[in-house]
Amino acid sequence: MRTPEGKLKEYLVKRCRELGLCAYKLSFENRRGAPDWMVVGNGRLCFIELKTPAGTLSACQKKVLTDLASSSGCRVWVCRTENQIDGALAGLCYV
Repeated sequence: MRTPEGKLKEYLVKRCRELGLCAYKLSFENRRGAPDWMVVGNGRLCFIELKTPAGTLSACQKKVLTDLASSSGCRVWVCRTENQIDGALAGLCYV
């Protein structure tokens, strides 16, 4: 049986494939807090953290997501639903 977060992961990967976007699972070596995914398309990228509706961000995750958003100029999303995933990906599909 798939977990709720696993279902979101499958949806994200499926939608990226359909939209011609590249999704990369992330982890940082010797450091906590990496967002789950980096998605690239049309010369843009965003970082996506997947959480269940009840899931919470750790302090490390909050810091990394804030740092990425403020220093990279990239969009950073915490997605809890399929609709939120679609919203995050929409910004990469239109130039």
